[in-house]
This record gives sequence, structure tokens and C-alpha cells, in this order.
Amino acid sequence: MHTTRPLCLVFVLGFVAAVAMGGCGSARPDEAALGTKIAANIFATQTAQVPSPTPTAPPTNTPLPLPTPTGPPEPTATPTPSPAPTNTPVPTATEPPPTAPTTLLAQKTPSATARRATYNDPEGFFSLTYPKSWTPHRSRSEMQFWADEEGNAALAISLQIKALSAESLVKEISDFLAGAWEDYEELSQRETTLSGYPAVWLEQSFRVKGDPYRGLLAGAVRNRVGYLLLAWAPEKGYPALEPEFRAIVESLRIADFDEAPVYEEWLTYDSEHFTFYFLPDTYVADDIETIADDHEQVFNENVKALGVDYDGVITMYLYPSKESLYRATAREAGFAITEASEVHAWWISAREHQSLGHEMTHVITYQALGDASEALLGEGIAVCLDHSGNEHHATAAELLKDDRLVPLSEMLGDAWFDQDAEVAYPESGSFACFLLDESGGDRFKKISTKSHFEAALTES
Repeated sequence: MHTTRPLCLVFVLGFVAAVAMGGCGSARPDEAALGTKIAANIFATQTAQVPSPTPTAPPTNTPLPLPTPTGPPEPTATPTPSPAPTNTPVPTATEPPPTAPTTLLAQKTPSATARRATYNDPEGFFSLTYPKSWTPHRSRSEMQFWADEEGNAALAISLQIKALSAESLVKEISDFLAGAWEDYEELSQRETTLSGYPAVWLEQSFRVKGDPYRGLLAGAVRNRVGYLLLAWAPEKGYPALEPEFRAIVESLRIADFDEAPVYEEWLTYDSEHFTFYFLPDTYVADDIETIADDHEQVFNENVKALGVDYDGVITMYLYPSKESLYRATAREAGFAITEASEVHAWWISAREHQSLGHEMTHVITYQALGDASEALLGEGIAVCLDHSGNEHHATAAELLKDDRLVPLSEMLGDAWFDQDAEVAYPESGSFACFLLDESGGDRFKKISTKSHFEAALTES
């Protein structure tokens, strides 16, 4: 249990008196796009087979547990804040693999079905086939299929969250690899389809400690779930393996779900600041006008509280069940894709739904102010303005009474994600509400995007 130092209870004891007790530590860099963190996770290894440069990936939004190939080079990353943070640190590469030509387990052109095995995703999102002579390996949430005994030639598949399109998914990963891999080059790129969904297919070359490699990167998106396939092999062995890599990618079958049909089949409703997507014959469909009015009221109150102008439209995807949300997004809780001005939330009934204001506030602050410099502020303001009916100061007072409040100095940067969510969210919300209550939106705006949190507090 954390001790409670007076400095970091500013929202309970009073801001000025608390600051007089000392500083709250340093800040971390601004958040960055989702693709950078995804790529860092993709190439994080548990039993690294190929060494790599190790640039630090910037923070990003909360990922589904992500893949960790063991073959190609791996950049390291740090865990980061998000609209719904549950990040996990990424392991780093260990021992380098042999760089001599590997002994391939399968080199013939794929033909007979009898020589292929089927892999079914345990969560039911996809299936694919691969040569029976290859070895399946699970690395975190990624499935890899090794053509050799070391994983120097392999194909990996993973699910990616918050995927907006196949083009953007592949571009984000390729852009990251260009900075992480030696002599990285895109050899060709084409648009295609995988399992009936638009896809992008990219061929690449790169070097690992001077040794030439070839590979492919393919991505498809259904709703907001990305399906990413990555293959790699030493350049000399790649021509023999390329037909098998291609066959595995083309065998991908993306599952359809009755609970979450493709968004093109959803109904829509427009209000002044929102476009709502929802399914027919649901509570939302029956009461969409009231739901839209409620969102508009909260929007206007939050924009006023923050003192910002926001003329954009927020796209709201309202799911009739938690299962529907999961099948469409691979997420179990609502979230925002701030750069796309999107909110995804389950909305089951008048009494059972996510808060009106939390995810909406993430979009408003991102679009009007930019990335929050601290999860303490980004999540704090979203909790403060969530319109859930919770008394955030009262909750913080109870935490203080129980000696559970965390010093703010221990909630800066990535340390925020190490805290108990039942403490971090309400404590951050109370702190953000304190800033608004004491000085209004202007002070929050001055502090929220400054790279050095303590200095920003002092200056404002």
C-alpha cells in the first residue's frame, strides 16, 4: 500500500499548500500513434532469434495483448497512456540467432491439402492453413509458424486493435520498420482482398547485422479489428518459401459475427455534433433521439467547462451488448480513437451503458488541445467530465481515509499504469476536477499538453 505524502494530495489538501511540500517528478513525452506501439509489440521477443536496433517506441493507446515474433529484429518499447489504459511492458531481445543459412522444413510449392494443417484462433476471430511440416509457436498473443528450427524463417499473425483501414494499418507498421530495420526497403505494394475484406500486401527487404532478409507484410481490417500477417526469411531462402508464405496469407478466413455485422449494415442517425451507428431492433434504435439529445447536452457542458471550441463531428458506435463490442473491436470496454474522432461503447439499456462523457472528452481534448502530456491529466479530465453521477472528490476522500491514495509523483509517466485502476482513475479524476474547480479550463489547458508537468504547474 502506498503512503500518502502531502505534496501529492493537492486535490484534497489544497493545491498551493501541497506544492509547497515539494515536487511531483518529471513528465514523459507526448503520446504517439497506435501503429508505433503495435510494431514495437510485434517485434518484441521472448526467445529472440534475430538481433535488432532498439529504439524506444513512443507511448500509445491501450493494445490487446499483442504479438511477439521471434525471428526478425525487435525494437523495444515502453508502456504508455491511453483512453482506457491497461498497457503491458514489452520484453526486449536477448541472444542473437545464428546468421548462417537455416535448414528449411518445407520448401516445395504448396499443393495438396493433405500436407496442410488448420489453425483456428481460440477466440474465434480467424482461421488459416499452414504446412504440416512447419512448427506452430505461440509468443504472447501472436501465433507464429516456423519453417525452420530456429524461427529465422517464419510467418506470424496477430490481431490489432483500433484498426481504421488496411492501408493505415500496414503503413504505420511499415513506417516504423523503416526506422527500426537496417536498409529497410519496400519492394512492392498492392491492394487486394483477404477473406473478402480490403487488404494491403507489401513486400520488403532489410538487413539484420549485415545479413540480407526478405519478407512480406499483409493487413486486412474488419470493423475495428486488424489482421496483420508478417513473414520473414534470409534472402537466399526466401524464393523457396515465398509460395508457402503466400498460401498461408491467402488461406486466412476472417470470421463474421451475427452480434457485430460489418458497419456498412448498421443504422445511422445524425445530430449537431454526432453521427451515431447502431444496430436495428435494439434499445438504441428505439430511443436514439433521446440518446442523441443526452449526448449533445453533455457535449455542450464539457466544451464549456474546458473553455474550448470544437466544431467537428464525433462518430459514436453504440453496441447492444459487451459481446457485440468485443466481436467488432477485440476490446471488452469502451474506448476512443481520438485521431479519428470515434467513440466505441456498449449501450444496452437506459440503466446499463457506459458513461456519456468519458470517451467523448478524450476526443474533445485531443482535437482541441492535443495529446495530454500525462495519463494523470488525460484520464483525469475524462473521469472528471464523465457525467456518471459519481462524486470524485468524495471517492478520493474515502481513498485517503483508507490510506490508499497514491502520491502524484508516483503517477507520472508510465508509472500511472502500475497503479490499481480502482485508485488511479478516481484519484486522477479528483485532481483534474480540482484544477477546473479552482481555476477553470484555462489552467487545465495550460498544463495538459506541457511536456514538463511540474514546471507547468508552477508557471500556471
